[in-house]
Amino acid sequence: INNIGKPIIIRAVYQSNDNPSTNALSVQFNPEPPRMSRAPEIIQPSCSYTTAGGFEIYLDRAIYSNEVLNINLKNILTNSTDEPLTNKRTADELKMNKDEYLALVNRRYGNVAESIFGITSTTPQYDASKRSYRYSKDIAEGKYAIIISGEQNGNNTKLKPICELSYYFFEINAPDRVEFAAKHIQNEQCYDSKDGRIEISASGGTGTYSYILNGNNWSGAKTFTAAQSPIVLSNIKPGTYSIQVRDSKGCYDLDVLGDPLKTEKVVITTKQQISHTIDRSPTNPIHPSAPRLSDGAITITSISGGTPKNDVNGYFMDYVVLLNGSTTNTSRGRATINGFTIDGLPK
Repeated sequence: INNIGKPIIIRAVYQSNDNPSTNALSVQFNPEPPRMSRAPEIIQPSCSYTTAGGFEIYLDRAIYSNEVLNINLKNILTNSTDEPLTNKRTADELKMNKDEYLALVNRRYGNVAESIFGITSTTPQYDASKRSYRYSKDIAEGKYAIIISGEQNGNNTKLKPICELSYYFFEINAPDRVEFAAKHIQNEQCYDSKDGRIEISASGGTGTYSYILNGNNWSGAKTFTAAQSPIVLSNIKPGTYSIQVRDSKGCYDLDVLGDPLKTEKVVITTKQQISHTIDRSPTNPIHPSAPRLSDGAITITSISGGTPKNDVNGYFMDYVVLLNGSTTNTSRGRATINGFTIDGLPK
């Protein structure tokens, strides 16, 4: 390693007719260029509305002090019908020489997304301990090729191109957009029953979904999976709920970054308490006319609240009278909204 890029003097001494002669030959040792040791780490977008966070390239050896690497990041144009190359389709596999293969890559990946020149062993993005180079800029969705080239300094003044190029082909694919909907499917059924129901459905994104009904505190938020969607929330008390949903990577139902967070407003209405009015008078209630007779009566003047039933005879409710407080000895009937009389009551 200490002799890399430095001239090496080889002297040949031979003797003829007792007259020694010396010839000096200067050669230089240039090692194989650094190549990718494994597939780069591609940081894919976490949300449909974000871009990728770059990539990290791992080399099979360190960058020597006399070497400079260059990276071309190229992509297929969005309106192109060209198919991306795969990493298994090497020049040898396609029976192409180096120039033919480079021409194929340049034709297929016709747009230069980024060119990074002058990567050395002292470049901040180069990690000598891992023999890796980190590209941390955002990358838009698309099909890309990484082409690594470079030069080696042979005599401290003239750079000699590295003949062996390295290639890697990859795609940046954003996850599907998180989409959700929420609606009420049941209001409170009886006064203070707190039995409202809300349905939440979600799709897209990554992993599970979390939801909150009000506020912005996601700590302890309940989750559900795409397979469980739609879910139904039960025992919801009356009120107005502002519902938000996000996936396991914190992605929301957004078109582009910076849009307002989508909120679905759902209202669970309360059931008004049922009440009735009895106008007391000398004739209301009517007491039984004699002991042990059941000819008493109570007139209910009006009913309010609740949800009346409806048939051809108008709106009504059902009533139950617990005779002397008994749950088994009862009187039942039809309670009309505008008033009704309960007959046949004992003392």
